[in-house]
Amino acid sequence: MKKKLLSLLLVLIMVLGMFPMSAMAISIVEPEEPEEDPVVGTEESDPFFAASKYLNTVKITDGTAKITQTVSGDTVLVSIPEGTSTINVEYTGKQNVDENVKIEVLFDGTGKKEGTISGGSIKRNSINNYFPVGQEKEMVLTVGLKAEDGSWTDKETYTYKVVRTVHLGSLSLTYANGSAVVSNPELSTNGKNLTDEFTVQIVPGTTQLILNAKPKSNANGKVYVNGSEFTSGNAIALNDYKVSEGKYSIPVAVKYIGEGTANGSSFTLNIEENDAFPAITEQPVAETTCEKNDV
Repeated sequence: MKKKLLSLLLVLIMVLGMFPMSAMAISIVEPEEPEEDPVVGTEESDPFFAASKYLNTVKITDGTAKITQTVSGDTVLVSIPEGTSTINVEYTGKQNVDENVKIEVLFDGTGKKEGTISGGSIKRNSINNYFPVGQEKEMVLTVGLKAEDGSWTDKETYTYKVVRTVHLGSLSLTYANGSAVVSNPELSTNGKNLTDEFTVQIVPGTTQLILNAKPKSNANGKVYVNGSEFTSGNAIALNDYKVSEGKYSIPVAVKYIGEGTANGSSFTLNIEENDAFPAITEQPVAETTCEKNDV
């Protein structure tokens, strides 16, 4: 009986050996995921351009400054810091947008520059010539298809209202003895990129600090602290701005004082005591030694 079973097993092995292994393998093919349509640019869509055939997003930047854009009806309001001299109109297109689509930006009705939808940005230097402080100006963006003679065969037009923002030109904070707490925080480009809040750490036991804060232009702006006009170099009594133990919050603003229209700017200077610093137990007093005949 065992011999018969061995014989049958050998016959089965021989039969199986006559077939290629590929014929016996079970192949599992995973379904391919559908390819997504390419998108010009990587940013999410801007609702303002939801109805546009061509544009996905548009942003006005200069690389470092805080340039604000807000929508009012069919117009975009843009506020550009007075220290900015060059701007970029950065844009992304819709999915599968025609690469022949053109973009034209007209700066204050005179300075016209053109690019393609795939170009990504249009740069404009010397913007003070087009958007001076104190005046509201227009920037008009046109996008669409152009004929060989330069006429638009299909286009969309968007209007931007541009004003300038006055801001700090310098900022420093020192102890009463003159040693620095911080100097020009995030003011790498004339104060235009100062964030909404800035936090510094100080020695515990500090009761007052010297605040030096000046506008970018004395002709355009004045500095205010806690709503009152402030003279740079004056002392700040920390207890007047105390929010909790060891923490203080000082509101600083620059208001426009010139003619016409411009925006002001503001931020909050947060101050925190740091226990890692040696505490001040008493305010330092200068020592002097007088000889008998000294007056």
